Amino acid sequence: MMDIVTTARHAGAFSWAEGQLFTTLGTWLHKLSDPMIIEYLGERCTRHGERAEAWAARVASIPIIDTARTIAPGAPINSDAFTSLASADGDDVRHRDWYDAVAAQLHDIYAQHRADIDPLVDGPTARLLDRILADH
Repeated sequence: MMDIVTTARHAGAFSWAEGQLFTTLGTWLHKLSDPMIIEYLGERCTRHGERAEAWAARVASIPIIDTARTIAPGAPINSDAFTSLASADGDDVRHRDWYDAVAAQLHDIYAQHRADIDPLVDGPTARLLDRILADH
């Protein structure tokens, strides 16, 4: 079972990752030309923005946690994939494929985190993860 500080750090890392995906996809949408890929990534961009906000809301508001500093890359998120994705270059299909690979990694991290969460102890986080995993 995770303590409140560890839980807040995970939520902050997840908010950061989702925010990175939101920003990256939003930038790409102005560069891509394939309407199907634009629709596909545009819909996911919106989801990531919503998830970033949901995770930020899960960062505990207690005096020992600096919320602004908590929403940052950190365990269990490896920031390399997200920063590499932001600088990716290529055609529309390659952009979609790179996004799909990073999104799959994040999904796997969420699935592992969900396995570690006891819904009786942290029901809100368990429900958020259940919604995210069902949306994949």
